[in-house]
Amino acid sequence: MSGQISSLRVRVRKEYLPFYKDLLKRKVFKEHNEFFTFCCTVGRDLFEKENKLSLVELCHAYTFSEYQKTVLKCLAYEKTKQILDGKELFLKAEQLADLGFTYLIENVLKDFVLINEQGEVSLNPGKEMDVQLALSRFVSQKFATVPF
Repeated sequence: MSGQISSLRVRVRKEYLPFYKDLLKRKVFKEHNEFFTFCCTVGRDLFEKENKLSLVELCHAYTFSEYQKTVLKCLAYEKTKQILDGKELFLKAEQLADLGFTYLIENVLKDFVLINEQGEVSLNPGKEMDVQLALSRFVSQKFATVPF
């Protein structure tokens, strides 16, 4: 898998790429793989419809830590009942991340995003702390409703 992972690129919708970049530029997240993995966990329980998405490269798959890859494998297994690896794993993760990102911008982060005429999503300037707080509240609510 390591040879396959070294050249593999993880992709997101073209419209979502500016937001991912804003999160790094404004130091809300340190790396793209962190927010991508978070979006995958959000997308875990969402309805999945078959959409053929036009995706653009976000980052290299090798930037994901072993922990992050384990999270992605578990999420993919829940959906497919198969242990996925390499390209198949990241294809499933891209679908989950897209569902999660869409949910976040439509529900949790809607007051902190800008959407231009081309549909590109970006972070509203000066709202970095608000985004962090909104994501923290979202995670806290999830833990409160589904205690472990």
